[in-house]
Amino acid sequence: FKTRKALACVNLYRYFCVDEDLVLLEAAKEPEDQNLPVILGLGGKIIVPKAGKQYDIKELRIALDIIKEAKVNSLLKDCRINKIDVTNAATASFFMLIPSTLPNYPKGKSQAESAGLDVRIGQDNISGKMHILSGVFMQLKNDLSKIKYIDLRFKEPVIRFNDNKN
Repeated sequence: FKTRKALACVNLYRYFCVDEDLVLLEAAKEPEDQNLPVILGLGGKIIVPKAGKQYDIKELRIALDIIKEAKVNSLLKDCRINKIDVTNAATASFFMLIPSTLPNYPKGKSQAESAGLDVRIGQDNISGKMHILSGVFMQLKNDLSKIKYIDLRFKEPVIRFNDNKN
């Protein structure tokens, strides 16, 4: 027997969990109850999903690489990845919550006011791009809550700030 630990939930016709070996597992609870990221966009790639079966699919591997790289990065490990969209590997993206416990997070923000951030990462060099993301976090540490998205698919990161209409 091998004990398998779920890393994420996969949204297919119903929720399944997935472990580091790309094996689908039965989901005992809803993803939000398990505090796991939800992987979207695999519906057309996993047609008849079965718990206990391994699915070595590029998009699933990209999603798990994002989760693993975030966990080993000293600055990103406390950020919670909510969802990962791998509908198209070239435009893979994820949405993460940045906790107020992040070093130099703007003072006065409560945990409930954690900033949400959309990151567009693509399919290549996930490890390098996560390292770049942590560098962006360090440079913009006081303005993270003002960022709408960060696009890491280009040679230089593209940062889009929220529109201030106040």
